[in-house]
Amino acid sequence: MNKENHVSPNGTSPVTQKRVAIFTRTACDTAQSTPLQEWTCRNYFEHGDRVALDEFFRAEAGKSGATLEDRPMLSLLLSEANKQPRPFDILLVDDSSRPNCKLAR
Repeated sequence: MNKENHVSPNGTSPVTQKRVAIFTRTACDTAQSTPLQEWTCRNYFEHGDRVALDEFFRAEAGKSGATLEDRPMLSLLLSEANKQPRPFDILLVDDSSRPNCKLAR
């Protein structure tokens, strides 16, 4: 996966798009907030120099944010983030408590 180059708005120099992974989480299996979290993240940078990579969208439903244990999708994203070359530049979450509640404090 390569970063895409585009011409800047003033037409003078190429702009490199930042590749974005998105992570969402809810504490209960029936919660409808993960689609809303995804929508919020995707719309945050809709007209910017960033592009969301569908292959790096991860969601966890029914997972507590109190611990990092038993968090397969978050673990997968963190593992992917440690690869060289990195497959994405930014890991975007709707709220800092989504990966881990302790991070929000």
